Amino acid sequence: GPQRAQAAALLHTFLPVLGAAAAGGHALLLEPLRWRWGLGRPSMLQRLCDLPLEYYVLTDLKQVLLPTLVCACASSEVNAEMLADHLSPLYLSDFLERYRAGLRAGDAPSPILAAALPTDADLARAQAAFEGLASRALDTSPPSARTGCGGAAILSPTVVRSLALDAV
Repeated sequence: GPQRAQAAALLHTFLPVLGAAAAGGHALLLEPLRWRWGLGRPSMLQRLCDLPLEYYVLTDLKQVLLPTLVCACASSEVNAEMLADHLSPLYLSDFLERYRAGLRAGDAPSPILAAALPTDADLARAQAAFEGLASRALDTSPPSARTGCGGAAILSPTVVRSLALDAV
């Protein structure tokens, strides 16, 4: 209803603001993404990873969420490792690969990513870091965690293992 539409509009405003704040890579802005607001409550980064599937498959919603996640993790290994417990780093690597290809083809840059990773070399380093993090996680993952949308699994190996254990 109308409350859901208002919440979605607020989220679409909030995500770019959060991404812009994270784009600077300052620890004071990146650390609060890991804070838990109460015992057993998820962190802001976990909440972002838990957004509905539409944010990972619909192009317009991916363009809102994924630059924010990249900025939140590109200059913080701790954030990236926390993200990897919920979302496959390969998914962000794949996103960056497509983003870089789009820039080479003349697509307009994301203002958030342009602020955090202004050059192709910066984007390539971030992409390689996500790939490295994913390869470390995949070393212990089941085969079902190694496939997904566009060649990159959305769920992390940790989540896949958890789902497999819940199904038993």
